[in-house]
Amino acid sequence: AVKDDYGSIDWDNFYLTTVGVSGESAPYVSKTLRFVTIEKWKDFRRSIENADDADAAVGGEPNFVIRSPDARKFGLSPIPKEVYRVWYFAWDLPTALSAHGDTIVFPDMYTPVLLARARYYMWQFKDNAQASAFALDDYKKGLKQMRSNLLNPVPKYMTDDRVRTV
Repeated sequence: AVKDDYGSIDWDNFYLTTVGVSGESAPYVSKTLRFVTIEKWKDFRRSIENADDADAAVGGEPNFVIRSPDARKFGLSPIPKEVYRVWYFAWDLPTALSAHGDTIVFPDMYTPVLLARARYYMWQFKDNAQASAFALDDYKKGLKQMRSNLLNPVPKYMTDDRVRTV
């Protein structure tokens, strides 16, 4: 089960290993688990894994990770027969700012964008339309840069269309 509630979990990067497991020695098991939706698991894997009698069920080496419908738990398929370590990437939920000493979880390289928006509101409050417009322009440029850096997909693999003739 997932220990905490996270804002986001990278379901495509679950890693299974026996490195660091008590009593295990080389050769170690180390592999990436493929994500499969619970619907596909029910359609294609459940009947195979439940073919054994429940009392005599024999586990295996997991190949898949399954997300529960509420995204708070995960399962391994087939059910593990040994002890493994499972590594995954998860991001915390942001906390609400309520006290004067609360810190903002925000990448330092984008602090000027946040400050530009604060300047925009400050200049609006002081009735300085020109300075407010400059701050808004800085904010929009910074937001565009953030969107480009953070949201645009990056290629997962590269291909080569050259033909080799011998």
